[in-house]
Amino acid sequence: MLQIILAIIVICIVFTIIKKVGGFVLKLLKGIFGLIFGLIYLVISGPAILCTKIFYGLTKLLHIQSFAYYLLSLCSLPSFIYLCAVHIPYSKKERFINCKSFFAPKKKTRNETIAMACFLTLEGLFFCALPSIVKIEEDSAYCLYLLGAIYVLGAFIYSLVKISKWKKENQAIYEHYTEWRKWTLKEVSEISEAEIEEKLVAASVNFAENDKNKNKFTIDEMPYGRATAFISYFGKNLDDEEPVYFSPKMSSDENELREYGTLVTTKSVYISEKDKDDIEIPIEGLWNIYSDESDYTFDYGLLSGEPKVISLNKNSSSVDLDILSEKLKEMNDISLAMAQEKVSTELGEAFESYEEKSVDSAQKNFDTKQRVSDISKAAEIGGLGAGLAQNAHIYNDEVKNLMNGASGHGYAAEYGNNAIDRLTGNKVENLAQDLENGHQKLHGADRNVNGVNIQTKYYKSASESIGAVFEHKQALYLNDDGTMMQIEVPRDQYNQAVQEMQKRIKTGQVPGETNPENAKNYVRKGHFTYTQANNIALAGSIEGIVVDISQGIVCSLPGAGITFALSFASAVWHGQDIKEAAKQSTLSGLKVMGKSAAIYTLTMQLSRDKIINIFAPKIPVGETGKQVVKSFGYVKNPIFTGAEKVAGKISSSSLAKSKLGKAVKLDKIKGRQVIGGAVTAVVVYGPDILKACSGKISGKQLIKNSTVNTAGLVGAALGTAIPIPVVGSMIGGAVGSFVAKKIMDNFIEDDAVLMFKIMREEFLDIVMLYSFNKEEFGEIVSATIGNSEMSKVLQAMYQSGTPKDYADALINAEVQSVLSKREKITRDKIEQGMQLLLKDKTVA
Repeated sequence: MLQIILAIIVICIVFTIIKKVGGFVLKLLKGIFGLIFGLIYLVISGPAILCTKIFYGLTKLLHIQSFAYYLLSLCSLPSFIYLCAVHIPYSKKERFINCKSFFAPKKKTRNETIAMACFLTLEGLFFCALPSIVKIEEDSAYCLYLLGAIYVLGAFIYSLVKISKWKKENQAIYEHYTEWRKWTLKEVSEISEAEIEEKLVAASVNFAENDKNKNKFTIDEMPYGRATAFISYFGKNLDDEEPVYFSPKMSSDENELREYGTLVTTKSVYISEKDKDDIEIPIEGLWNIYSDESDYTFDYGLLSGEPKVISLNKNSSSVDLDILSEKLKEMNDISLAMAQEKVSTELGEAFESYEEKSVDSAQKNFDTKQRVSDISKAAEIGGLGAGLAQNAHIYNDEVKNLMNGASGHGYAAEYGNNAIDRLTGNKVENLAQDLENGHQKLHGADRNVNGVNIQTKYYKSASESIGAVFEHKQALYLNDDGTMMQIEVPRDQYNQAVQEMQKRIKTGQVPGETNPENAKNYVRKGHFTYTQANNIALAGSIEGIVVDISQGIVCSLPGAGITFALSFASAVWHGQDIKEAAKQSTLSGLKVMGKSAAIYTLTMQLSRDKIINIFAPKIPVGETGKQVVKSFGYVKNPIFTGAEKVAGKISSSSLAKSKLGKAVKLDKIKGRQVIGGAVTAVVVYGPDILKACSGKISGKQLIKNSTVNTAGLVGAALGTAIPIPVVGSMIGGAVGSFVAKKIMDNFIEDDAVLMFKIMREEFLDIVMLYSFNKEEFGEIVSATIGNSEMSKVLQAMYQSGTPKDYADALINAEVQSVLSKREKITRDKIEQGMQLLLKDKTVA
């Protein structure tokens, strides 16, 4: 017997040891296999995971996540399939449901899936492309091709699995909250607090009839003290809600002076049970009630920004919960009216005649200004694009780099005289670049002003300037009818040049002319002297800057004019005052003119290869012994030299020599284009960058503005394909900017819109506490949410770093200012009132 017992004990011990060892071995094997699988997974997916995390961090830092992931999804077919099957449809649902914070984790999951599918695909394509990049043996190449194919196939499988898993886990959730959002958007009539109370009082009769508790009270016999004590345990009081039904039950613990039970008020149902959590069922926002065998569930959707669902056991209250639930279902419209803030109070009704209209008017005015501002800004970008197209025409077709050559002062004279003639309203054509077989027309006109052909000759002396148009006593520059062209000479040489022309006429060198008195018909006084022409060719000279500004203004005028017209029309069509519309549209036109002229002037100045040196000795350039004229010295312009080097490196790069590079003309890029691009970037993006650095706008707003501006400039460049000068660029720029703004609005909310929301909320919280008359209320509105300089106020509000506190301080200051203007109530006035009251015999 003892042996049997010992044998059983040994068997049990051995079995226990085997079980323990076996369990340990299984765990060890499981851990080893898990480690191996994890290592394989890291090796295969590690690069894609790393790229996904880096991409997420960078896009989050730059505030361009939504936009960036859309672009990334276009880089591979698996990610594009996921984009179309999941990301786009569910993003639309999220925008409709409109609870960003709740859906943020789900959006992050979708973005990471897009990134992983994309980077896995790119990893596979890299392996496929590797044999052609690096010389690899044929057998190894096949292995890489196979590995690449596996990665690409894996990306497809990954994407399809994620699509299936997403729909399985989320489809029902999104449908549920979509229905909830549709409910919140239903039209519902406004209801008064008195009507709500009346419905609940009627329902309380049914509560009382079916209540198991003998100790119950309706509104007519309500013990307010006990009801107040009961609701205090919920952290509430009866100041803002009226009790209509109360079913209390004293605690079974004699040492506890507390009542449990159910309290129904005009805002909530409060249920309290001993040793259980207190439950509050608000009427506001309660959109769905459903039950099973044991519980009732009260669903509030995402009213608070996250799911709110209250579960209640059917035995939790002496009140019949079937009847309570049925009555709450019947009050669905009341619940929605509460959620939409369509419940009127006696005090609210007294003020709504002007308060709501004033607040709504301020909101409408702000929305209108935002819409007009969007259109005006789009028009400004279009106008600037049109100005840049005109600038490019002057750069490329007229000026080129000719002022940088040995005869730069001559080309500078043509350029300067063209600019001034255009600025003074003359019709000017530049004919110097009207080429034949790649060369300037032999003996052709340099320019044409109001139909008159002109040959510009700027030499050191009048005799040289006039002499240059004759050869072997024959005039070289003739019109089509055989008459001589006008010869434009330096302003300071004009009188002497006329005399020289008279001599030529007397000797019969001017075709068809015999009267020397007509010499003035053939000599034109230039707008600049010989010295000034030399200085125009130098960067930094007063003459050069004035001419560049003049030409820049001329180039900007068509775009500025159209911008003014579009902005004015938009403002008027949106109901703005004509005077205000004219003011804003003029400002838009001036912005276009100023930016376009600034870009042109800076580009032209920096594109000259010589810069003025005011400290160097002046150089004599006139006729010795007759008239000594001196011009400034100069040095090489380092910016132009540097830009030429950069352009040279770009044009000789492998990218420039590729098909893409040749298509965008990178192989022909010049230093002036490098300078022009840099200047344009500074003028267009610089103001927003400075605002962001000074805290006036957010990083998100900077990204948004830059994206919109870039789209506008690209649109303007594409618009040049429309065969209508100025208008094509204007349309392309305005449409590109406007469309980009609307797209970006879906991803990034404007600072101004966000700040105004805060301002409006604080206004309602503060101002509605006071009983202001119509005039007082209007004064506060005008100084706060209706401020005519609202854009500046909102910018300062953001810059403060604490917008809520800024809004509070601003509104409170105005409230106190209005209150301080009220008549002071003194003790004498109170005594006087009492005496008048006592004397009034009608008072009983």
